[in-house]
Amino acid sequence: MATLKPPNLFGIVETGIFRSNAPLEENLAFLDNLNLRSVIFLSPEVLLRTVVEFFKEKEIRLHNLGLDAWRPDPNWTCLCDEFHKDALEMLVRS
Repeated sequence: MATLKPPNLFGIVETGIFRSNAPLEENLAFLDNLNLRSVIFLSPEVLLRTVVEFFKEKEIRLHNLGLDAWRPDPNWTCLCDEFHKDALEMLVRS
């Protein structure tokens, strides 16, 4: 049986809504038990290929808002009000 290891900084926000740092391959068995339908990734970093493939295999919708919103302007920050609003609207629609 695989060891269940949550991603770093994993926590429950609300029933059925979770938050964490980017998952690693070692976290996939844990994530599989959550019966996820959607994942909203807010970081401009790229997820590991094994993690993206896991989401596809499990038919979990991946919304990578961090990459979609990333701007090369050094004064821009992804943690602005508009960015959070977009993420919350996506949660409501999921």
